[in-house]
Amino acid sequence: MPRVSRVPGWLIWLICGLGAAAAYTTLPYGWVSLALSTAISVVSCALMVRGARRHRPAAERNWYLFAAGVATWVLGDLVYAAQILIGGEATFPSWADALYLGAYPLLTIALFRLTRERPSGGGFLSGNLIDSAIIGVGVGIVYWTFMIEPVLADSTLPVLTRVVTAGYPTVGVLLCAVVTPLVLRRGPRSPSLWLLTAGSAITLAGNILYTLVPGIVDAVHLYAGYLAAYTCWAAAAAHPSMARPVTGDRDGLGRSRLLVLTASTLLVPAVLLVQGEHGGGRVSWGAVAVGSTALFVLVATRMNGYISRVDSQARQLRELAMRDDLTGLPNRRAFEQRAAHAVTTAPCHMIMIDLAGFKHVNDRLGRAVGDQALIAVADLLRQSIRDGDMVARMGADEFAVLVHDTLPGDGPTVAGRLAEVLHHPVHAGEHELLLNARLGVASTATFAVPSTAGSSPYASDALISSIAARAGNGSVATASLSGGTPAGGLDGRA
Repeated sequence: MPRVSRVPGWLIWLICGLGAAAAYTTLPYGWVSLALSTAISVVSCALMVRGARRHRPAAERNWYLFAAGVATWVLGDLVYAAQILIGGEATFPSWADALYLGAYPLLTIALFRLTRERPSGGGFLSGNLIDSAIIGVGVGIVYWTFMIEPVLADSTLPVLTRVVTAGYPTVGVLLCAVVTPLVLRRGPRSPSLWLLTAGSAITLAGNILYTLVPGIVDAVHLYAGYLAAYTCWAAAAAHPSMARPVTGDRDGLGRSRLLVLTASTLLVPAVLLVQGEHGGGRVSWGAVAVGSTALFVLVATRMNGYISRVDSQARQLRELAMRDDLTGLPNRRAFEQRAAHAVTTAPCHMIMIDLAGFKHVNDRLGRAVGDQALIAVADLLRQSIRDGDMVARMGADEFAVLVHDTLPGDGPTVAGRLAEVLHHPVHAGEHELLLNARLGVASTATFAVPSTAGSSPYASDALISSIAARAGNGSVATASLSGGTPAGGLDGRA
């Protein structure tokens, strides 16, 4: 019989939970709808805890914190329902509001820690924190000007009522600052992260509708949206990919994120424009001044960090372009640039080293052994030169040494010392190899090298090619560079 594939548990829960949330909208508000919503909420919290205990992610504690935030929210729902179904009406403010407002910090802190990439050294990428702060400050200025400040200034309301009423848009700003970068993040997302994003986006949409346009969506459909968010979060915790660390965001500035950050900074002049036109001359100068200063500092810090990161990446690319991957030595390009400069400034010697017959090592013992032998040769050469001199890998089995501040007759001496070092066996894994090294030497016989020759990389390349050719014909070959004609002054001798 053909094997029937098993439907994963997280998918079963996602389908059932979303179906139950949709069914909730068809029920009249009462004990039945309360039982259904409570079942969805409690099972969601239990699945979050079970998923964290089962998959043991690195951010396990953050999942517990997140589950605690959802559970606090659920308790607020139960208190509110009890007031309606038992007492007949809900009071404001009440313990339900305290639970609702207390749940937001737990949810936003845990959500930020669960959905942001952490570098290897711990902590979080500073760009993510700054982006959230920029969005929070920009949105916060709008909320403060048009919602929070008028409520706090209304002396006809009790102090507690004013504080609680202002608390909802305040926590909405906090949620917006965390969720917006999550929705706009670049890079790959695991299924668990997609589900976390979906639940967070639903929650943010519900908070915005409840805070900015109350009444446009009835309470039943609004609460059904929160139940759908609980379901997505629980499915995210139950999915095996929740154990993977979040990767791929790397604190970059994509077009969508840059657009949102730009819009956040433009909210300050927008507030001034609206208040100037429709505020009767009243302008919240304090909020505008503090917000503008904070945004300026945050944006400048963000740009500084981004520029520093670009500069660091450019330096790394330059380093990679000038370095041999296998041995870690400078490559041919780096050697040619250094040599082109060296022959015009001070007496120096160039020594080319060719490992004759090295191809047979790769053919007989394998490329892995050959690579280990090349690494060993590179280490020997690196240890045999002075500080300030340079050794580079020029090709498959070719190396070069640039020796500065030498006398005209020092080249063969240095080459002989290097030849003696390379006559000893080198260790390559389990093998000891005796390599046949051939060397060619070139020296600057005169220091009056024309700038047109010495500054050109083709001049040093011609010299290097000539020395390499001489190195292939004998154990040590010498040459001199004079009159600004690198290749023409070669006079090889055994």
